[in-house]
Amino acid sequence: MRCRGCEYELWNLAPGACPECGLPWTFEERRFQPNAAQFLCPHCEHAYSGSDDAGLPVPRQFNCVECQQEVSLICMRALPAPGTDGAQAMADVHPWLRRARVGRVRSFRRTTIEALLRPTNLGAALAPQVALRDALTYSMFCGSLGVLGGVGAPFAFIMFLNTGWRNMTSLLQSTAILFGVTLAAVVLFQCGLLLWGCAAHLLLRATGPVVRPWKTTASAILYCSAPLVFSALPCCCVYIFCVSLVWMMISALFAVVGAQRVSAGRAAFAVLCPSVLLLGSIIAVFFWAFVTVALGGINLPSPANPSQQSSQQSSLFAPADPSQGPAPTLSDPQSLPAP
Repeated sequence: MRCRGCEYELWNLAPGACPECGLPWTFEERRFQPNAAQFLCPHCEHAYSGSDDAGLPVPRQFNCVECQQEVSLICMRALPAPGTDGAQAMADVHPWLRRARVGRVRSFRRTTIEALLRPTNLGAALAPQVALRDALTYSMFCGSLGVLGGVGAPFAFIMFLNTGWRNMTSLLQSTAILFGVTLAAVVLFQCGLLLWGCAAHLLLRATGPVVRPWKTTASAILYCSAPLVFSALPCCCVYIFCVSLVWMMISALFAVVGAQRVSAGRAAFAVLCPSVLLLGSIIAVFFWAFVTVALGGINLPSPANPSQQSSQQSSLFAPADPSQGPAPTLSDPQSLPAP
């Protein structure tokens, strides 16, 4: 159990201000594994186990069974249960950072659930000295799954149906091109998320103080790319991608609230302004491309050459040659040629 401002160890301390940086903390804002931490009476140090879903003792205020004095949770000290490591006793450790212990698949699943349903807790679990590389790795996994599942798998299946095993060279070339395009799209998307995180942090700094560096804000936004996983549904990538972006913006808002300990209004201003501007730019580019293609596909008749047009007009209004006789008129039936 460490301070979220400076990583100072808070075990065996009563809630209050951090001795190192002065950041206030309480047990209610932490999550412990059930029965993995014990809370000591401030009068006789009798230990009570945290048995509820948050790993805290129930009730929060009671009379000690040992010394019969009134005890409140805000005055107690916490220690890991015997035989339990301090990191194992905590449930608010970022799940993606525990992948070396519990496995990548379980960590990825747990991080995705937290980002989708509890983004505030996910942002609060970020360490002050966060590793941006871990957040980028998770975000690239989400983006790759979305692109490969939603676009790559149907494309490869259609190519296999058209070529089969007869033209393996063409199939392998198409697969390599698809892989390269997918990788480029994912990398560009990560760059966009990083720019989004930097812009959000600058707006946070402009509206008030922040307790953590820009990497924490960028990591909070990168970890909220979990909705992109739903884009892996075949043949639904385009439609679900739009919903995933909206879900991602809402999750990023709450993740920044938990990571930087700011109000929801400041987080909404900092997170939504760059995203709305970015989406508006993308929509404007697509609209411009659509209008350009639509107008370019209309073949308007080109005007005639002015010299040809003038020569045609002069030939129409030029006087007739006297040697050829008068020009036939439609009003004189005798002057018409014989059938």
